[in-house]
Amino acid sequence: MGKTKTLIVGASGLVGSEILECVSKKNQDIVLLSRTSRGAVKDSCIEIVCNFDDIDKIEFPKIDHVYISIGKKLGSSELMYIRKSDRDDFIKIDCEYVLNIAKKSFQNGAKSIAIVSAIGADKTSKNLYLQTKGIMEKLVKEIGFTKTIFAQPSHLLGTRANEKFKIDVSLIELGGKLLDPLMLGPLSDLRFINAQSVAKAMVKKIFSGVQPTGNLHLGNYLGAIKNFVSLQKEFECFFCVVDLHAITVWQDPKILKQKTREVAAAFIASGIDPEKNTLFVNRLIKSGALIIGKTNTAELGVGGHTINRLYGPTSNVYDFSKSAAGSSGGASTAVAAGLLPFADGTDQMGSCRGPAAFANIYGFRPTPGLVSVERGNPKKKSPIITTPGCFAKTPDDMAFLLDVMIGSDNLDKQSFDLNDFFKNININQDIFSSYKLGWLSDMNGNYKYEDGILDLCENALVNLETLNLKVEFLNPDLDNEALWKSWVTFRSKSIYEDTIAMNLENIDSMTFQAIWEYNLGKKISDNDLNIALEQKDKCEQQVESIFNNFDFLALPSAQVFPFDKNKQFPENINNMKLDTYHRWLEIFILSSLLGLPTITVPVGFSKKGFPMGMQIIARKKDDLKLFAFAKKYEQVFNYSKNKPLLN
Repeated sequence: MGKTKTLIVGASGLVGSEILECVSKKNQDIVLLSRTSRGAVKDSCIEIVCNFDDIDKIEFPKIDHVYISIGKKLGSSELMYIRKSDRDDFIKIDCEYVLNIAKKSFQNGAKSIAIVSAIGADKTSKNLYLQTKGIMEKLVKEIGFTKTIFAQPSHLLGTRANEKFKIDVSLIELGGKLLDPLMLGPLSDLRFINAQSVAKAMVKKIFSGVQPTGNLHLGNYLGAIKNFVSLQKEFECFFCVVDLHAITVWQDPKILKQKTREVAAAFIASGIDPEKNTLFVNRLIKSGALIIGKTNTAELGVGGHTINRLYGPTSNVYDFSKSAAGSSGGASTAVAAGLLPFADGTDQMGSCRGPAAFANIYGFRPTPGLVSVERGNPKKKSPIITTPGCFAKTPDDMAFLLDVMIGSDNLDKQSFDLNDFFKNININQDIFSSYKLGWLSDMNGNYKYEDGILDLCENALVNLETLNLKVEFLNPDLDNEALWKSWVTFRSKSIYEDTIAMNLENIDSMTFQAIWEYNLGKKISDNDLNIALEQKDKCEQQVESIFNNFDFLALPSAQVFPFDKNKQFPENINNMKLDTYHRWLEIFILSSLLGLPTITVPVGFSKKGFPMGMQIIARKKDDLKLFAFAKKYEQVFNYSKNKPLLN
């Protein structure tokens, strides 16, 4: 199957420019139809400039889908009453042009269409604006598209390129923002809406599935799969066989497996493209993995503790009253409890490393780019601070998952390949003895720890010295304040952008940690990002100079032992009150900010029976060397098999 070809009309406008941004991320061929040239266009685009009065005379390529976002610019008062002198132009642009372009698109193969209309559009309305929009919708519906979408926004918010300041528009937008919290119930449709949100609603994602009934019946085909085949050309689709749909009904595992495979085969035979899946899951599926479920996680991945409003907190396997850390605490707990041999996670501020420490297992944060992902905006100034990671009880188990996860892909321009597989990595004693490890401890007194954590880590380091590994206590010359400030800037900006992208209607409904990050990120300017980049670069140079003398660096994998799971976060460490909700995660930012591969290795249990881990940090892209260290560590000491000794 070839690339989907999409036509965008009005790509220089408020919503149209956002549609172009959304569609450009989908690896599609794009045709831009405009009355005036946009100038420079993206490599994936071709531009057709024409007079819309002559649309029938224009030849453009065959297309699959069309987005139309054009309209006559009207003042706020004109939405209520359009002057006679402007009526003909308004009807021509907002109805006749749209209808003619829609017909032309249909003739050129378009199966679906999405058009920006207006809230309250009604062909019977006495208001000329709403009446015209309603007539346009009726006539477009009659053309015969397989799928017709009308976005009906209220007042649009967003930066209007090359548009002069209008006091009436500005006052209305200000009033709308002030009244927004009061727009409840039926009035919620009248809330002002961001143009980006409208665009994302038009460029829809679809999720649907079919039960594992075995051979398909006519209802399956007509009601679902036939539509799946056409929809996959137009939207980002996620189709599945819901093999656990009837989990409350007794199932013969052998028969269920057979029927699941039959339905999956029927999907493909009917024309569903198995390549149209999310990148990460696709790699696993291609390798024969069976995705059995989704584990618990923190809301928006924020907070360092796996707790949310849907499922509550995740319990620690060693004490059900304590936290499993987070945000991938559900995955780490499933592995620690023996439900899974390994599991994937995501690590930004220690979300794989902290949960591993609280579960007495291994947690790996690879160099960003080692695991390919679809990145939203590769041109962002911010560094990559989030990457997929994984958990396992041993490095040997972890290797099975890692070798499937890793690898470059054209969808991720920052991805890269290694020169070997993790399963092949072994290390002899001579090479291991040649390594040198720098122990960062409390980072010159800047990091605070609960009593007993440093002792456990240093006991493990003493054990390493019995293998002739050179361990040296470091007083690193690092600007920790710059490291922290840079991190806080990038993290809050990232969370703010992710929140906007999700189009959440009520920001106040999020957890207070997410709201804190959102509000901070909203204030961050380009200048703030530039300062943070300078701070990051300075720290990167300082750490690189340390790596000139050491193969690895080490830090604890937590600043506290597992705490009460009903708490959102620990408020103090050894009676020292923390200044932010995430200061207890400060030990993770060195790796996260600088993009360093890091693995949590178990180091034992406290006197109260709580597990702890230690971060082993390597140079960027030294992932195989780091893994070799962890593999040797587990082979010799078997820390993952230790159990707490309780009185």
